[in-house]
Amino acid sequence: MRRTTTIILDNPLRVGGADVSELEMKEPTMAEEEDSMALAVDMGRGNVPLTNEMCMYSLLCRVPYEAIRTMTSADYEKLRRAYNGFVRPIGRASRGKSGTPPKNSASCAGASSGSGASPAGEEAN
Repeated sequence: MRRTTTIILDNPLRVGGADVSELEMKEPTMAEEEDSMALAVDMGRGNVPLTNEMCMYSLLCRVPYEAIRTMTSADYEKLRRAYNGFVRPIGRASRGKSGTPPKNSASCAGASSGSGASPAGEEAN
């Protein structure tokens, strides 16, 4: 069973006529990574990393892409942190075989850039 995490938003999103103040993000699969890129390409924005990332979060949180676009930067950063918690677990990130950080490594605060029905294509209200 895949892990999930709940993100509490400071500024609720309007989705399907309702205010949404919490999002549940599921742990990403490689299929969702691929699907998010395909969605961005379908929008004609496959060369825009932020669009790919927003498509990924749309799929993982099951909300329309347009709703993700309306988020404040502070709430969007919460999505990035949640995603990074799945793909860069604490204790494994930036660690060599000895368990110490490799030399000249930088901490990544940003995220990479989803499966199922295409929430990225749904409309937000």
